[in-house]
Amino acid sequence: MHSPLIFIPRLLQHKEITKMGFKVAHVFDIADTDGKEIPEIAHRLEGDDVDKKLMNALIQASPVPVIFEAVYGRANGFYSLYEQKIVVDNEKLDLRHQYHTLAHEIGHADIR
Repeated sequence: MHSPLIFIPRLLQHKEITKMGFKVAHVFDIADTDGKEIPEIAHRLEGDDVDKKLMNALIQASPVPVIFEAVYGRANGFYSLYEQKIVVDNEKLDLRHQYHTLAHEIGHADIR
């Protein structure tokens, strides 16, 4: 979380300037809480029982090219406005989740 810094007047070459910025402010650490576990709001879809015709139809319906390759970090895929493409992770995701991710990313691409 970011919290605003207070305006700081400074003297620079006989001119007073004011700067504003943000700093990191930690609200709490989940380890400092007690009570019931927080439920998981999303889970990975598992399985490879996706209809290939349905997957191909979704790829054809995409307004931008679709690429299946490794996506580093926690993302399952992404839409690149700059490169005009959708990338879906095909290394850590089962086909069922790839289908879900592709539909999600097409939604981003269609909004543009």
